Amino acid sequence: MDLKDIFFDDIVQRLMLALLFGGVLGLERQIHGRAAGLRTHILVCFSSTMLMLAITYLEQMLPNNSSVYRLDPSRLAAGIMTGIGFIGAGTILRSQNYVRGLTTSACVWLTASIGIVIGLGYYELAFKFAGASLFVLWCLGKIDLYINAESFHILTVTTGALDGIYPEIEEICRDIKGRIIDLNISKNKADSTIKYSVHLKFTKPINGEQLVDKILTLPNVLQAQWESC
Repeated sequence: MDLKDIFFDDIVQRLMLALLFGGVLGLERQIHGRAAGLRTHILVCFSSTMLMLAITYLEQMLPNNSSVYRLDPSRLAAGIMTGIGFIGAGTILRSQNYVRGLTTSACVWLTASIGIVIGLGYYELAFKFAGASLFVLWCLGKIDLYINAESFHILTVTTGALDGIYPEIEEICRDIKGRIIDLNISKNKADSTIKYSVHLKFTKPINGEQLVDKILTLPNVLQAQWESC
């Protein structure tokens, strides 16, 4: 069999693995409605695999003369991961209240690394890597639903120029298990109002609308707002 035929069969085998692993990871992200889905992950894994194949076979085909040629696959791999970082950064969306896309960004990055491993011919390592990644995305993703992470919110209350209203606000916040970590009080001389900005921390899910409704029942409260931070 010709040497080129051997290379071709090996290339096809590795690209099929890149299609499989990149496709499975991309499908998981697409099911969750992410922009970087099936096609993006396949292309990332394809390109990483193909680049590593190119540098690997080029090294084998060139004359063995280290004084003339010096090919370093590790430098190419580092360049791939750096470039993929820009694609991953583009999947992160930040709004005023939340950050979305961090997991997808990490998934794109690890898909590129799987492609590099496949391109180098370490099939068993690529299989274990992809399996562990799917375990993290699927199984640990379900566990996340039962983890009560700390959340931070800002309660803004506007009242008339009446002293002594803050203790009542504080009591309501503590009744719903909110910890006050910061307080800002500002006075508006133009309309004789006082604004309280209360920074709260919660260890359990909280219904902000119910808190606002309770605050609005206090005397002399003109306005109450709730936002995440």
